[in-house]
Amino acid sequence: MSSKPSIKVDTKLAIIAALDAVFAEAKAEFNANIAQQASEFKASLEQQTTDHERELARRKEQDEYDFNKFKRDREDELNDKLSKRTDAVVSRETAVYHREEAVKAQEQNTADLQARIDAVPAKLESIAQEAYNQGKQDAANEHEVDLKLKMADYDANAKIDKAKIEALEASIASQNGTIKTLQDELAKANGRVESIAKDAFTAAGAQKISVTNSTGK
Repeated sequence: MSSKPSIKVDTKLAIIAALDAVFAEAKAEFNANIAQQASEFKASLEQQTTDHERELARRKEQDEYDFNKFKRDREDELNDKLSKRTDAVVSRETAVYHREEAVKAQEQNTADLQARIDAVPAKLESIAQEAYNQGKQDAANEHEVDLKLKMADYDANAKIDKAKIEALEASIASQNGTIKTLQDELAKANGRVESIAKDAFTAAGAQKISVTNSTGK
């Protein structure tokens, strides 16, 4: 039968003290590790928080930029649409104004034309009266001129006729003298012809008598 060694109380206490020391050291080391891990975790958490805050700030800045850009683009789009609509309204109003002015001008032209048309009869009557008066005056002047021309023509014709008559009278006188001369010459010629004829007849009779006598013998 084996017998267990007997352990003294001091030895147990020393072992317990040693174990307590080991446990204390292990606990201190554990606590140190825990504290280091906690510090590292805290630092990491702070870093993550800082990175997250930075990311949030970046995202916020980007969102603000995107929003402002969208807002500016929207405002630009709205301003462009408003400008185009304003231009369209102005163009339409301008066209309406020009049409109204054209209508007014046309109405004025129509009124002026109507006034001119209404004034035509009186103007025509005035023109007709002026034409009549002018024609009457022209006719009187023309008649006077025509009368003067006729008188001048009559005087010219009278002078021409007088000259012709004088020429004819001179010609007749000359012809009368010529005729008298020709008549005298004709009478002389007739006398000569009669004398020649008588002489011829006498000679012919004498010859006939001579021939007859010759034949009777």
